[in-house]
Amino acid sequence: MGNELVKKICLGTAQFGLDYGIANTGGKIPPKEIFEILEQAKREGVDTLDTSSAYGDSESVLGRYPSAGNFKIISKMSLLDFKAGDIKDFAQAQITKTLTALGTKELYGYLIQHFSSFRQNLNVWDAMTEFKKRKTVRYIGFSLYKPEELEFLFKNNIAFDLVQIPYSIFDRRFEPYFEILKECGVQIFVRSVFLQGLIFVSDDKLVGSLSGAKTQLRKLQELSQEYKIATSAICLNFPFLDPLVDKVVIGVDSLAQLKDNLDSLKMAGKVSEIEDYLKDVCISDEDILLPSRWK
Repeated sequence: MGNELVKKICLGTAQFGLDYGIANTGGKIPPKEIFEILEQAKREGVDTLDTSSAYGDSESVLGRYPSAGNFKIISKMSLLDFKAGDIKDFAQAQITKTLTALGTKELYGYLIQHFSSFRQNLNVWDAMTEFKKRKTVRYIGFSLYKPEELEFLFKNNIAFDLVQIPYSIFDRRFEPYFEILKECGVQIFVRSVFLQGLIFVSDDKLVGSLSGAKTQLRKLQELSQEYKIATSAICLNFPFLDPLVDKVVIGVDSLAQLKDNLDSLKMAGKVSEIEDYLKDVCISDEDILLPSRWK
């Protein structure tokens, strides 16, 4: 099952351009190690990369990798920098910048990031559909954080091909929409399987709004000890086991971590046996689930 699940990996590259993740102590990954990570991923059967114009110099780092063309690349357009003018001109400038940095003429997917900015500039969707018509982008869609954002898209009949959403043993807010999305032919990419590293943070550092996560994290530890499965393996395998999930975006901060994650997928069978117990680990408080609210 492990090898089969590797094909569902979409390698996240935020750490290639930023100091990213609450548990990341090593900082941005050196270019040499990035290339080693990409080579290892390619050998193992990973075929998709996730990046963004908002991830520092992640796109340009990927553009310097000789075999980047062997991967399907999904990038995202940040609307936070848009201040005034024609939103379609802005969108064109953004995708041109992304394509140039990546050294490619087309993207597998292009997503709108920062949904609140999208709601203030709905005409940007016309530009996105034009990119698809011109075959600059194969699939268009959104990177979302809250179910109400998805509801807005449904209510306004905005047809999209791909969505990236948070999904983990802690965060199951979008789960009720999975079947609806598949009926609409939408590819489901999920991220934040480790809640941006929260599971690796010690109890004494869970302060402020994060203190509310202690109970569920202790339950996870108890399951880990009882069934002799590492907490990281439980968290990682959970979204991979969902047949409605197309890809799971996982970022790494080292080559060793990539290898550890690949090894963890070999535990999928054992994790599937305790899936019913994982409901007790679910968190509903968005002050914990949304990193933007962490204090």
